[in-house]
Amino acid sequence: MILGGILLWGFLLWLLLRSVFAWLSGWPILARHYAAPSPLPPWDWRGQTVKVGRVRYRRCMRIAARADGLYLAEAGLLRHPPLRVPWAALSHPTPCTVYGRQYVRLTVGSPPIGTIEFAAALYPSLATKIPSADTPAPR
Repeated sequence: MILGGILLWGFLLWLLLRSVFAWLSGWPILARHYAAPSPLPPWDWRGQTVKVGRVRYRRCMRIAARADGLYLAEAGLLRHPPLRVPWAALSHPTPCTVYGRQYVRLTVGSPPIGTIEFAAALYPSLATKIPSADTPAPR
């Protein structure tokens, strides 16, 4: 009986934290504007660390770069809806550091509705698709 109550409260706390993290990341707003269609494409990179808004999704993101946009999906149960952000909606690539690692920050939308940061090592594979004349190289 007590174990069941502890498990229930633990699960409810986990759901509450997921909701808070979703709100902090801005994922629901991004999903409203850039929901990915089904079926999702094959993934180019799995287990990537990506920062969306103020939340870092550590080693749980799948990324695909296709002609129609950048696809992002969280792996695991009870995940956020997948995103497909058109290349035209990504701008202002800026080198940054996240916990001592080199990342590239992209602004999403015009006017901006969010940011996505990913490892600088992925940037060369994506840079040619981002329609920005002032695309910087990672530091």
